[in-house]
Amino acid sequence: MVLGPGVASGPRHTPARHPCPALAQAWLGAAPSIGCMPSSFYQLVVDCRDPHALARFWAAVLDQPILYETDDEVIVGADKHTYPGLIFGSVPEDKTIKNRLHIDLDPDDQAAEVQRLLALGARPADVGQGDDVPWVRAARGQGRAAHRAAYRPPIG
Repeated sequence: MVLGPGVASGPRHTPARHPCPALAQAWLGAAPSIGCMPSSFYQLVVDCRDPHALARFWAAVLDQPILYETDDEVIVGADKHTYPGLIFGSVPEDKTIKNRLHIDLDPDDQAAEVQRLLALGARPADVGQGDDVPWVRAARGQGRAAHRAAYRPPIG
């Protein structure tokens, strides 16, 4: 997980900045042309050994409820109509290679958020980033499967 610099406020796409010009025109009332087949980001699936523990951690980090829970799957999200959510699914094998994905978070107060996440069970993680970076990396893992977090101060 990474806490970003607060640039995500406001709509990501307006008709003038939409990545698909045909859809931008559709927003303005014109029929979209063939060529843009947009998808929405629905869920991020996290394979893990203990989906219940990891889902409780992320529900606390994000201050979001657990929306669905079975023996081998737990879904965390703002509500059942807001996407994306996080799905934690049970897998039998241990992680054997580095994660290729992490979640960026955007705290109002970096130092306070780092302390809160450490209290929730995250731990400092040194991945060779050095002391001169404006972010902090932390991990919440299950055995060898660590979920990483970097906390970035706002861009000023």
